[in-house]
Amino acid sequence: CRKFRRTRSSKGAQPTNQPMMLTSAKISSRAIAQKGVVGQAAKSLISAVGASATCASCSCPSLVCECGSRQHADATSTNGGIRTYSSSTIAPAPAETIASIEQSFPGAVPNSTLLSTIKSRLAPHGYSADNTLVATSLCADEVNRTLEKDLADTFDIPNFNMGGLAGFPFGGVTAFGAMASHIPDGGHTLVVYAPHVGVDSTGAVGTVERVGRAKGGACCGSAIAASAYVSNIYSGAAAKYGPALGNANEAICRKFFHSVDGNGDGLIDKSECSALLAKLNINLSAAEFETLYSELDTSGDGTISESKFSAWYARNLPSDNPQDAGAHQAKLTVDPTDAQQSFVGTMLLPHAGRLEAAENKMVELPFALFDAQKGLMDHIVKAGAGNVAGKGKIAVLGGIQINTPNGGDDAMEDYFLPLSMEVYDHRGNVIFDDNDHP
Repeated sequence: CRKFRRTRSSKGAQPTNQPMMLTSAKISSRAIAQKGVVGQAAKSLISAVGASATCASCSCPSLVCECGSRQHADATSTNGGIRTYSSSTIAPAPAETIASIEQSFPGAVPNSTLLSTIKSRLAPHGYSADNTLVATSLCADEVNRTLEKDLADTFDIPNFNMGGLAGFPFGGVTAFGAMASHIPDGGHTLVVYAPHVGVDSTGAVGTVERVGRAKGGACCGSAIAASAYVSNIYSGAAAKYGPALGNANEAICRKFFHSVDGNGDGLIDKSECSALLAKLNINLSAAEFETLYSELDTSGDGTISESKFSAWYARNLPSDNPQDAGAHQAKLTVDPTDAQQSFVGTMLLPHAGRLEAAENKMVELPFALFDAQKGLMDHIVKAGAGNVAGKGKIAVLGGIQINTPNGGDDAMEDYFLPLSMEVYDHRGNVIFDDNDHP
């Protein structure tokens, strides 16, 4: 399968196709896209997998027509029953939407092209529709169920879900291990993970019209909320703990303080302070504890007041950014009613600078989220690979989902920007890297 990049001159010349590598794990996903070295030309891909389709507007033999129309005649595939899209099920896309996707996410392809390409690329590794268990890590937002349905239509086995808000793999190594035990005998798994972003009918990024709603709404809402939190941290307007969790953390601190305050006088001694830190999951060395206690015992009477401890606690909740170590490193206590959102904000913190410097934060945001997720997913796969039985393989596809207006079975097709694809053996060794196969 030959891969290409689409380039456009500053004078607005028509895109040209050039051979390329899919991506490079050594630089950020956004830098890759800005350099024009990500993605595949749809006409080349359709030709490679043997699918045939005809554009209803100009009769060109492509699922993604250069005439700009997204309304296509019925298509058939010779590649194992790939789901096809027809003029009766795919609405024409607003020109503004297509133009925005091409400009902001160069290399993005419609879901139908993505699915055809996945099967083509994995077939040489023994993957087929009846021996492949798909595991997805996609955001909880209902607009993302479209890709899951498309994957389920492509492979015969229902998908396993590892994901949560913003597409982070909250199921972790435990979920991966459980999924591995469900792989068909002699079969393999395909893991698909991606943050998502909407592009509405006006071409605006970060919002999309949903089914039954005329006006657009935030997409991805979790990502946008996390970016606002990160922006406040970056500017110094907020403390370093989970988004909108200040009151919850204060309440937790008060509750635990009162639980160790034996006589209820609002003061704790050294042993009670040690017990309080343990309840808050704060681990200090003996020397650090002595330094802290001396710092907070300002009266010198051997006790610490609730107000002084609470103020210290609020100041010293740390970032997970290793370059931002504080005097006291504590494990973050989060509100269990919104734990996933707090995690999304924390994982996005190391990318605060690039988001603030971005020309369009809504375009940069999914790239930053992908970079945060890739390292996590790589670790999960390598840690859990041993759970895959026999000679089973693990294919991992990462990218960005692009939701289009009124997403669903009776609307315009969603897009996907592939940013990485590797195949691992059951020992966690990479045996195929799509970057290395132009």
